[in-house]
Amino acid sequence: MSAPTLTPPQPTGTVHDVPAPHVPASGGPDHAAGSPPVTGARWAAVVAVLAALVAALALPVGPAQTGEFASLVQGPLEVRDGDGWRAVAIGDGIDDGADLRAVGGAVTLDADGDRIVLASGARAGVAGGRLVLERGSVLVDGAADRAVTVAGIAASGQGTWRVDAGSQPRIATYAGAVVVDDGGTEVVLAAYRQVTARDRTVGGAARLPLRYLATDPFDREQVGEAIRVDDLALALGRSLTSTYGTALRETDFYAAFVAVDTDVEPHLSALAPVSSRTRFGPPSEVLLGVTVADAVATLTATPVAEAAAEVASMREQGAAWGLLLVAAGGGADAFNAAADRALERAAADPPPTDEPAPDVTAAEDAPAGEAPSGEAPSTAPPTGATGGAGGGTAGSSDDGDTGSQPAPTPPPTDPLPDPTDPGGLLAPIEDAVDDLGDGVDEVVDGTTDTVGDVVGGVDELLAPTVRGLLGGD
Repeated sequence: MSAPTLTPPQPTGTVHDVPAPHVPASGGPDHAAGSPPVTGARWAAVVAVLAALVAALALPVGPAQTGEFASLVQGPLEVRDGDGWRAVAIGDGIDDGADLRAVGGAVTLDADGDRIVLASGARAGVAGGRLVLERGSVLVDGAADRAVTVAGIAASGQGTWRVDAGSQPRIATYAGAVVVDDGGTEVVLAAYRQVTARDRTVGGAARLPLRYLATDPFDREQVGEAIRVDDLALALGRSLTSTYGTALRETDFYAAFVAVDTDVEPHLSALAPVSSRTRFGPPSEVLLGVTVADAVATLTATPVAEAAAEVASMREQGAAWGLLLVAAGGGADAFNAAADRALERAAADPPPTDEPAPDVTAAEDAPAGEAPSGEAPSTAPPTGATGGAGGGTAGSSDDGDTGSQPAPTPPPTDPLPDPTDPGGLLAPIEDAVDDLGDGVDEVVDGTTDTVGDVVGGVDELLAPTVRGLLGGD
């Protein structure tokens, strides 16, 4: 059955006359006597009115109808007014061409139903319906194809994404997809990816996994579950280090926590930051990788070997544990369930808890860049590994400092809790995470006092020596 054919419109300016109504010869009322006949000119006028009405109904409503970019929903927003600035009232519109600044807090705008949030301290302008970010950060959250420009680099897309200004601007995505164009190179970012511009270009820049901070308000809102997973992974990693040490282990050791076959085995070693011959580790890093790979495999219904390969690849690029879980559609619950499975398996057939002795021969023959088979790893874990959610602030570099690793906590009295405990195997760890913040505050306060005392003491010790070297009394 062929599709119906639409009648093409008549050429502009052509008017077709409509025959006048039929008038009876006699015996009936003259219906046309009280109204003039509908001539071609009159019909053209009717058509013109209808066309104008249809065009009016098709016009967009809201800011676009009045030349406004958006309206203020909440927050302390100011717009430039001559040589100064004036506050914008809630509900007022923001004209295209305005200069904006968020003072004293984040600002939320409504742009035809889409949400645009300026972080506190952000500065931006509006030009042709496009936000031009000058300072700070902006979050775009909506269905329309929104556009933001920073340092001459244009980003546009749908979903939830952010732009950070600075010496090295960053565009990052939480959901949806964004196209980044510097005028010569175009980069497409999928969800949970980012790119950092250098010298006003994204050419040659890597599309890295999203890096986030627990202190960033946009990150807390969008990937709060990933941050929670990172906290749990930090606590579990410390517990595993206390129990199993840091020495590199054989594949059989890790088999106590996950079923290892010929497909899984090479990917387990790929999860290790350090390897030497048949040993790799440290155990905490590999066992966390096993846990996350098991969780990802369960969430995505893929073989553990494939999940382990993906986890190892993403970790090498700097992905945090929490990001891997969230990107797979899970979170803290999935992490806890996978950790329970691993610990229950190890409880049934415990691996050795004593660290292997250092291998002197391996230390002599180990290739450059590798650790001897019995030594603790000397290299830091990959960016975004346990203990850090990964860098990424407004205008920050990709070279984030992961900081020094915390000292192992004292060995627990019961390193492998009873699996039948109603609180779950990870209940003590989750409680410890809640107390982590208070402990850090105490350590910082104590460290500050100690450093002050040490500096004062060193000054008193060195003062006579310095005076002697300078010829003083």
